[in-house]
Amino acid sequence: MPYSSVGDPYSDKNFWAMRGGLYNLSKITGVAFPGTSHSVNNDELGKVEWFNYPAGAQSENFMFSSFGPYKLLPGQKVALLTLAHRRVGLIFAAGNPLGLNDLTDLAKPGIRFVNRQQGSGTRVWLDAQLHRAGINPSSIAGYQDEKMTHSEVARAVSKGQAEVGLAVETAALSFGLDFKLLTTERYDLVIPAEKWELESVQTLKRWLETPNAKTEINNLGGYDTTETGSVRWVS
Repeated sequence: MPYSSVGDPYSDKNFWAMRGGLYNLSKITGVAFPGTSHSVNNDELGKVEWFNYPAGAQSENFMFSSFGPYKLLPGQKVALLTLAHRRVGLIFAAGNPLGLNDLTDLAKPGIRFVNRQQGSGTRVWLDAQLHRAGINPSSIAGYQDEKMTHSEVARAVSKGQAEVGLAVETAALSFGLDFKLLTTERYDLVIPAEKWELESVQTLKRWLETPNAKTEINNLGGYDTTETGSVRWVS
């Protein structure tokens, strides 16, 4: 069923959690997830138990060096509770009729791309890779066509509004699209130390340690649960 903010204590922040299959995980666990960096805006850390963070979005490039829990929460001790590793790559029509293979193909004539919005983990990763490869975003048709979720990217490709997008494999599977792996990200929940003992956090942690959790997450497709439930502390 589509997400509705009615009755959601996190309101529209939960909208961000739909990407990457976390909306499905919310349905499995009954827990609402605020999004990557959106839940640490302003003074919101006092209002939420956690936010999610795709570790693969972190970049050594100076343009994106402020992205990640080590920079967003300087001096604060936080737990990184791993949900899973997710597969991110190019998504396109079944059979890959245009022979798309990597990011350099995005700048080819006749290729329309559909992008994620600025601030999303996937967009941060993409921009870092384009910078490293010397690809000017202005050379990519559709670079300014932004979608708010992986599912919206997949829907646009499935409807022929673009030839290719960048999204998690889960979204490609949901829309019957083909997928070309580009990177695998560890997907963590970042939990401030003072929130760690909350019952909602501990309930989720215990569930993630069960075989049933791994089965449910694997059933979504596009995830590796080898490290699901593991905890690392950083400050």
